Amino acid sequence: MRFLIQGIFLFFFISYQSLAQELRYLNHRCQAEDFLLESIEANPRNLNIFHIQEKAIRDFLANKNFSIQRSEIIIPVVIHIVYRTDEQNISDLQVLDQLDILNRAFSKENKNLYTVPPQFRTLISNVGIQFCLARLDPDGKPTNGIIRKPTSVENIGTKRADGIKVAVHFDEYGGSNSWDTERYLNIWVAEMESNIAGSATFPNMAPYPEADGIIMNYRYFGSIGTAIQSTPYDKGKTLIHEVGHYFNLFHPWGPGFGGCETDDFVDDTPLQEGPYFDCNPLDNFSCGSEDIVVNFMDYTEDACLAMFTNGQKERMLASIQLFRSNLINNQSACHNSEDTTTNNSKDFLIVKPERIDQIFIYSPEKKVLDFTVEIYTIGGKEVWREQLSQTSFHTINVSTLSRGVYIVCITTSEYFNCSKIPVF
Repeated sequence: MRFLIQGIFLFFFISYQSLAQELRYLNHRCQAEDFLLESIEANPRNLNIFHIQEKAIRDFLANKNFSIQRSEIIIPVVIHIVYRTDEQNISDLQVLDQLDILNRAFSKENKNLYTVPPQFRTLISNVGIQFCLARLDPDGKPTNGIIRKPTSVENIGTKRADGIKVAVHFDEYGGSNSWDTERYLNIWVAEMESNIAGSATFPNMAPYPEADGIIMNYRYFGSIGTAIQSTPYDKGKTLIHEVGHYFNLFHPWGPGFGGCETDDFVDDTPLQEGPYFDCNPLDNFSCGSEDIVVNFMDYTEDACLAMFTNGQKERMLASIQLFRSNLINNQSACHNSEDTTTNNSKDFLIVKPERIDQIFIYSPEKKVLDFTVEIYTIGGKEVWREQLSQTSFHTINVSTLSRGVYIVCITTSEYFNCSKIPVF
């Protein structure tokens, strides 16, 4: 898409007060631009910083100045679960489910690529970024990357505590203090106003330093547990969208309300007048060319959001190298591939045989391991737990379980793996 800077200037010189009410209505999925506007309201110099950064990205991409090894882009993540009720205290399994969805999307392995129209399939990009739960905290101490904080504050993810500050970012207001925002992607999962699914900060554009990161409504996090009640936004796509903002992507219609004169600063995304909410709109030629309704940065239902473009990939990678490089330099904070995984590996295989009342756990390497087997409903409720030690093979009798799809997880001191298994 062409760089239409005039639209950006016009957008930012409109007062935040006149936009706020309309933005809250429009951004039922995303509040990222609210944070961007607040940052400029709080510090007008940030508007100049914004334009300096845009020029830096254009020059960077024109000169192809990539120096990072793209196969090595692993982002350490800390999840702050701030909960007022038991329902809001989502399970580790739901966190891992969301992380798996995020990683699949950024590696072009998401399961709904078939929803991309044929004419856009050459644009589908493998961004090549992976996300892991931090294994070391800022002091170098071991962690599982998940922080849990009880609170008494209602809608803490949108509650303003002191002017523009959001309560969820601070212990003193009932939230959870951020970890070093230059070295970790901080994600807060909490109760938010019902019409807001998530929010994020753009690089160097947080309204205050502690805000840099992402806030997610617990109802739209992942595809199991609390998310199953949030159709059509129940497949974990909101976090993908917010991570796009965190890495400097705008909505396809550009900042603000859009229109065919504004731009998202990406060459291969068509000009788009505004958001889509339905997978099959009656007209998706808003500015004379066909819009990519399935782009992760649109507001379409989760079922059909399926792709980033190559241009969006290049913009994200440029922004990481220019503005968020410390995230890459902190990769020692991540679990490495031998420590943990959310996919099957050589350590264990989970097999559902033809016999309806059994699940087999098999270790091809025949290692003697102490491990825990947990079985969850698709809604995240634990229905089975067993601690075992074996050489290679174990059978679990599931005859007492009702028919349906279950999530079977295996945990050792160095390994985690979950698989969906049907029980009939």
